Amino acid sequence: MMVGVSDLVVTVAVAAAVSGLVALGIEYAAKPRLEARKEELLELHRRRRELKAMLLKIMTLSAMWGPYAAGGASELDGEMARALGQLDDMTRKLFDDVEWYAGTFSSLMVKGRPPLRDLVIRYIFAARAVYLSEMPREDMLRILGEMSEPLQVGLAGRWPMTRGRAVAGLPEVLDKFAPPDSAGPAG
Repeated sequence: MMVGVSDLVVTVAVAAAVSGLVALGIEYAAKPRLEARKEELLELHRRRRELKAMLLKIMTLSAMWGPYAAGGASELDGEMARALGQLDDMTRKLFDDVEWYAGTFSSLMVKGRPPLRDLVIRYIFAARAVYLSEMPREDMLRILGEMSEPLQVGLAGRWPMTRGRAVAGLPEVLDKFAPPDSAGPAG
């Protein structure tokens, strides 16, 4: 059986038209939802990166200035005040936007452990409460560093087992400094 050139042209034209209609249908029906979902995922990862960066900065400032806070007055007082201002800004931002940071994590319990979302919320409230407390600066800086490390390692650690162990130990650290039944800070 021999197919004529005109039949072949019609078949190709119909296939191209159907392909074009399907592509346009997908473009108009599915693409807006896919783009919206992509933006949500990008924003979620942006917030997680911001949280990890703030945790690392809190740990760094605590480690750098903790020993200095125990020392006394010197020419570094201005820098110490600036570091404390940065800690205030970060703990305030975390506290003010707790839903933005904690909302990026699952609320499911895994192996009987508290959900990561709940641990992030407890950490944020505890960090702000510790910062606002009347304890000596050196103790405040030490506690902020101790509280921040397991969460930062749990979120940004290189190896999954390391991250898992850090997150598993986080409730114990938080219980030590901010019991679960304590209220969050007002501020």
